[in-house]
Amino acid sequence: MWPKTEWCFTIIVLLYSSQLSIQLEIQNEDLISSLKNLEKVIVVKTGDVMPFLEVFKTELLGIKQDISKIKFDIGLILESTQTMGSEFKYMKHNISEVQDKIANVQGNTEFMVSKIKDMNLNYSEVKEELRVIRGKTESIEFELINKNKSYSEVNDVLTLIGRKAKPIITELKYIKQCISECNDDNIRTTVLLTAIDDLFIPFTLKQIPTAQLHILNALSAIPITVTHSIQPTTALSGLDLYTAAKGGDLELVKQAIASGTDVNWRNSDEFGCSALHAAAVANQVDVISVLLTAGADKDIKSDCGQTPITTASARGSIDAVRILLITGADIEITSKNERTPLHGAAKHNKAAVLKLLLSIGADTSAKDYNGWTPLHLAAKGNYVGVAELLLNNGADISAKAFDGGTPLHIAARSYHMEVTELLLNKGADISVQDHSGATPSDEARGTGYDKLANIIDAYPSITAEPHIPAVLQAIPITATPTTQTSTVISGLDLYAAAEIGDLGMVNQAIASGTNVNWKNPDYDWLGYTALHIAAVANHADVISALLTSCADVDIQSAYGQTPIQAASGHGSTDAVRILLTAGADVEITSKKGRTPLHVAAKTDKVAVAKLLLDNGADIYAKDYQGWTPLHFAAEDNYVGLAELLLNYGADTYAKALGGPTPLHTAAWANRVDVAELLLKNGADKSSKDDFGATPAYVARRRGRDNMANIIDAYPGTPAQPYIPNTWSGIDLFEAAKNGDLTVVNRAIASGTDVNWRYPDVELRTALHAAAQFNHSAVTSALLTTDADKDARNGYGQTPIWVASQSGSTDVVLILLTAGADITIPDRNEGWTPLHAAAHDNHMAVAELLLNNGAYKLAKDLNGRIPADLARQLGHYNLARFIDA
Repeated sequence: MWPKTEWCFTIIVLLYSSQLSIQLEIQNEDLISSLKNLEKVIVVKTGDVMPFLEVFKTELLGIKQDISKIKFDIGLILESTQTMGSEFKYMKHNISEVQDKIANVQGNTEFMVSKIKDMNLNYSEVKEELRVIRGKTESIEFELINKNKSYSEVNDVLTLIGRKAKPIITELKYIKQCISECNDDNIRTTVLLTAIDDLFIPFTLKQIPTAQLHILNALSAIPITVTHSIQPTTALSGLDLYTAAKGGDLELVKQAIASGTDVNWRNSDEFGCSALHAAAVANQVDVISVLLTAGADKDIKSDCGQTPITTASARGSIDAVRILLITGADIEITSKNERTPLHGAAKHNKAAVLKLLLSIGADTSAKDYNGWTPLHLAAKGNYVGVAELLLNNGADISAKAFDGGTPLHIAARSYHMEVTELLLNKGADISVQDHSGATPSDEARGTGYDKLANIIDAYPSITAEPHIPAVLQAIPITATPTTQTSTVISGLDLYAAAEIGDLGMVNQAIASGTNVNWKNPDYDWLGYTALHIAAVANHADVISALLTSCADVDIQSAYGQTPIQAASGHGSTDAVRILLTAGADVEITSKKGRTPLHVAAKTDKVAVAKLLLDNGADIYAKDYQGWTPLHFAAEDNYVGLAELLLNYGADTYAKALGGPTPLHTAAWANRVDVAELLLKNGADKSSKDDFGATPAYVARRRGRDNMANIIDAYPGTPAQPYIPNTWSGIDLFEAAKNGDLTVVNRAIASGTDVNWRYPDVELRTALHAAAQFNHSAVTSALLTTDADKDARNGYGQTPIWVASQSGSTDVVLILLTAGADITIPDRNEGWTPLHAAAHDNHMAVAELLLNNGAYKLAKDLNGRIPADLARQLGHYNLARFIDA
């Protein structure tokens, strides 16, 4: 279609052509004049039309370009169509393989059905065998009943033998004395041999010396033959008895008792535990029975005040607990930490023992030295089954510890979702406050667990009078504080002495009444006790002294680390061994869900890892990221440690959050040696993570072609096609963390979410990772996108906060230039970025922040300004600089 300007031009030409034909009829001079006028008009009109022609030309060129673009797009579509065709062929091939596998499964199913039919045919035979066994069992039970009837008679005989044996022992001592007074060696030897031989022959023989005849005549009616297996001239030691009881050597226990060993001897190397303690922990029922029959004190206390039933309850030795209860053991007796057997069972998740204790009336309201009930301990450990048992047996859900905290407070601050929900469903009061004014949701939010805090807040608040048992209401509160008459050495002094291994000072502090469970408030060692630091330093004698003085063997730091975890991370083998002997929980987890074995694996402590495994450490345990100890060994190429774990049965198929196996982890970190070890031990190279990536694919994506080729070379599933045009959030995060600008740019270009958060408790973005490790180029690249420069991680820390704490000066400057907010505090301490820089003594960062308007008088949650924090930690130059 022509444009309107062209129509105008045509009409004008036609009009003036008509005028020309008319003018031909007039005179010549008029014709010439008219033609000249017409020429002028045409020139003028043509000038008017030309701009329209230029516009039309431009529009035609645009249409031509559009046509070229459409042709290019059609070419791309054809290319994509061909690619899709290839993919459809590949998919068709896969469908064929799947159909083959389905056919195989159907065949296997038919085979299984056949087997089940065979099993059903055998069922009647098995049932008949069970009937026969049941008949035999009833016969055995009948015989046992008859034997039990004669037990008291046998016991009377044993008692009589015990009474009659004492004069023999006295006579042996007399013989020994006579021999020692004899100066002639030959005579002494002859007398000794004769005396021993005479005592070892049957009592009815005539060769017995006259001196012993009046003793043995009384026993002549009892058909007992003494053998040379026990030397009656020397009693077995208390240590012999203890070792035999611990190992379940019943015969040696009996021999020790018969030789006159003190059954209540306490082993000073085992914190004052007796043979009955040892047998109770090891659940040696027969040994326990023999010891009790021989007069062992059923309520004997160790140095820490633990009785046999207390130790048995904590270890889950239910048979031992049962026999001790039958013989009258005190179930309300307390240790020096004021914990009952029920506390021990709750603390160590021993549900069966707990149920047994509850069935005979154990007090669920008993409080330990912290004012914690067994329910508090169950909440601390996230032991849902134990907590439910306690609640079903009358445990007070609103019981307050000495700091005013309820079990719900404990569960909330420990981020234990399961036990929190149990307590809420059972009616726990969400509005109750501890002595600091904090509610359970405040506790959760204060440690960065907003999700849990929101769950708590979503439950309706209840107002209920605190439950006070009637027996407690009747007790008048008249106690007054005990006055210290001597100077008590401070907890910090005890801590310092334990750190340097000064046993003398440690003992002085203990003797002065120092709290052995005092916790260090210093940030870097927050919540560490003297036992933690002694364990780190591997001071065995100090550890023993602290444990003997009832230091809590499983006390946790602010980050949930126990002494055995601290020792494991530093390779303190002796410390770990002593702590295990003292009953340290080998499965206890830190706030990151890591067991001592995780910590040993993460730090390549092979000897400690072996010691832990030999003492029952769970090799399959997973931390908050779902990592097993083998994942840690794979990440850092700890071949020796990985080999140890594999020899103990570590699972090469174990998947962490996001689906990576240890082989994925090795491939990602380019750990060739450990990857080959994993492959040789059956690692599945075809396993896919949650993003569909195999280990080889992960390696190739990271540019680790050599690693990918090594994995592909092992027999198994064909290599996964490499598709480099898609990048996940975790790819971006890891690249930012490692400063890999190439991968960061590719991920950004592919449309990866730049604000994706790593799914752990810290909830960091890629910008947090780059800021923490001072990767300035990566930081700049991210800031050119929609990356949130003020995003807060799980602890409320922004990228500039993280950079300030780590001293990443270049990144701090880049973020300041980009307009990052320097006033946002974190959630844990209320620190601004300037506080963070002051704490870690980063002068250059502090100067940048102050030059860009950081408020130097900002106060944290404890009322401290940045200069106060610097002074508190000894950074005096920085404090003066901030104050200036």
